[in-house]
Amino acid sequence: RLQTDLESAQREREEKERALMEAMANIHVKEHESEENDIGENGMSYDAELTQYENAEDMARPEEERITEAEKNITLQKQLEALQRELEESKDAQKATLNDVLHEQNVKQGRDKYKTLKQIRSGNTKHRVDQFEAL
Repeated sequence: RLQTDLESAQREREEKERALMEAMANIHVKEHESEENDIGENGMSYDAELTQYENAEDMARPEEERITEAEKNITLQKQLEALQRELEESKDAQKATLNDVLHEQNVKQGRDKYKTLKQIRSGNTKHRVDQFEAL
């Protein structure tokens, strides 16, 4: 009998502690919500909401006009080409995975991740989603 009383008292204590923790968490969240939506000095309201434009054509896309270090440095270009030839010679075609084969096909067709991103970004949202899902 004492054992069951002790266990029930412990359960009640744990439930009260949980309720207290939840109440404290709710109060803490409400304080932060009111801080985020404060009124500024000039009377304007500020919030943490970000806006996203459907067709943000004017956004910077530095990946499209990128110039890699290899393109800038001719010595580095020659070293990389020599390493590529060396790797091609040592490559075992039987150990190629499906991703390796797909990558090889994309390289032969002149596609890379930057061109793919540029292509996906062109057109409206539905068209972009359809193109991305087709990949």
